[in-house]
Amino acid sequence: MVNVVPAASDWPGDAHVTGYWSLEGVGDWQPPRKLLSFLERDAPPVCIAFGSTVTADRERLSLAALEALRLTGHRGVVVGEVPQAQHLPADVFQVDYAPYEWLFPRMVAVIHHGGAGTTGKALGAGVPSVVVPFPSDQPFWGRRVHELGAGPRPIPASRISASKLSEAIISATQDSDVRRRVESISKAMDREDGVKEAVRLIGRHLDQLGGR
Repeated sequence: MVNVVPAASDWPGDAHVTGYWSLEGVGDWQPPRKLLSFLERDAPPVCIAFGSTVTADRERLSLAALEALRLTGHRGVVVGEVPQAQHLPADVFQVDYAPYEWLFPRMVAVIHHGGAGTTGKALGAGVPSVVVPFPSDQPFWGRRVHELGAGPRPIPASRISASKLSEAIISATQDSDVRRRVESISKAMDREDGVKEAVRLIGRHLDQLGGR
């Protein structure tokens, strides 16, 4: 997090950026056998993960993403609901759930909504992002990904099209500078320990209170 959004110069002295807080491992979750077979069969696919964002345009967005995969020749993994999932092409796999920390490192790029957590997982995986932001903080994270050089300019959900998305996928997967930059960010994030830093800061604050 320190390398993704550093503390601003006008923040007060008691405002800190610790780094991401992450749990180790994926618990008892096991990847479906069909998913493993799909991933092992060919080149790494593009992941489509719009998270829990609910929108009346979800079907339009999903269809645009699927068409963009066809136009760019990439295989795909869709996490969550997708229209007519039973009729997906053979080079697209749908899974209801998969931990992003397991799935994203196996992708060549991730198309996502720009939620803070999803953005962090994609950056941590060292995988370029194509951000399609909805409301709230998502436009900020889409801009931040692009500013960091970790993906193309975000495409607002209201302006999505298969052609725009296919151009973004090509940029994310073929630009060596994007790949180099996001891998550098991932390595920097690996060196952070957000939980340890937070504990240290809380301890220091309590020590200061005790000395009053």
